[in-house]
Amino acid sequence: MSGDTGGWHYANPNTVPGALQRGLGRGAHQVASTSDASDLVTACLRRDYRWDRQVDERDVYLARLVRDLRMPIAPVITRLYEAPPRDSDDENAFTVALGVLEALGRADVDEAVEGVRRYVRHGARELRRRPPAPEFLDLAEDLADRSTAGHVHGVITKLGALALPAARRWAGTAGHPLTWTGLRLMAAHGDATDVPALVAGLDWLDARPDDRCGYDELAGGLARIGGPSAATTLQRLHRLWFSPHSYERASCLRAPATLDPAGAQRKIIEGLWGLRGRRPATGRAANAAGRSDPPTAAIPARRPHGDG
Repeated sequence: MSGDTGGWHYANPNTVPGALQRGLGRGAHQVASTSDASDLVTACLRRDYRWDRQVDERDVYLARLVRDLRMPIAPVITRLYEAPPRDSDDENAFTVALGVLEALGRADVDEAVEGVRRYVRHGARELRRRPPAPEFLDLAEDLADRSTAGHVHGVITKLGALALPAARRWAGTAGHPLTWTGLRLMAAHGDATDVPALVAGLDWLDARPDDRCGYDELAGGLARIGGPSAATTLQRLHRLWFSPHSYERASCLRAPATLDPAGAQRKIIEGLWGLRGRRPATGRAANAAGRSDPPTAAIPARRPHGDG
């Protein structure tokens, strides 16, 4: 952390909030006589105020304040569940809460110990650390409300084909928070019976006009499944080629090239003219139809006819 992060500043060290943010003893002494003591300490539980999170320490300091001010423990436990996912927890709220509860537990505060144990059994971050277990599917729907579906997705996908029956149910239920998880599982592990659901998944993505992501996975699933049922989606897959999301166009080329190599030749040629990156994805997709991947540094000598 720095002293100025996203418009945030440390408060003056001569004030109670500033002293608490810095972990100063004067803050712990002065806060007890303020009318808003609990609010001031709660603010320090919501954000990690340490300057250097590798070496600075606040766990015992904050835990002592919670204990001495007789603040309830339940809200601290709740922060474990309400904290954002690890990669977006900019304020490090989860780590602050867990550290305080650990310090309270070492001080024989039973409620803190039980709260952490309960989180280890059911909390999203802990669940993602565990190896996949089929029993998790019994809990998934209870955990996967709209605010936590992203947390449980990683655990579910590790189950692979074991999760297919549940995945089909989720994808077929309108408004289910695990719709996308179900579609991804069917794309990765499903069979020909799942083609209609994957096509419905394309419709589901179309209904989200501000979200261009995900078509590549469903197209890849249709290509993997193959066969006559998947081939009926060729016209739809060809339309996906015009997505402005160029990253996904490789899969939108690979699927038709797999299902109908002869019919995809023109798109393959266009794809080679639109190569991007050090390892062009469209070039690899062209290989699926038996064409050579041109040298990375190669630049076509002239443009195709009609291209300006």
